[in-house]
Amino acid sequence: MYDLEDLFADVKQTEFLIVTVPTELAVRESVRLLNDLTFEAPDMPIKVRNVVANQVLNDDEDDVKSFLNRISDGQSSSIRELKMATDSMSRRPEITE
Repeated sequence: MYDLEDLFADVKQTEFLIVTVPTELAVRESVRLLNDLTFEAPDMPIKVRNVVANQVLNDDEDDVKSFLNRISDGQSSSIRELKMATDSMSRRPEITE
């Protein structure tokens, strides 16, 4: 029976798929994870064959407009939620947009 370290080190049975989005924070975390999996423990590297980047915009004007509209709608919803959360406060903080 394999113990966990043996299983992770067996490149015939185990590999890791990193999935990220193309933002600065997400890419930094993905690079850190890639380094941790492959370089931090040279005696037990975990095979990473693929990295998937989701939510990548095409060079299509409609794609960009659609994305920006979704971001704007999400921000508006979040601001409304923040305002509702502070409505009942006796000393309500000012919300600046």
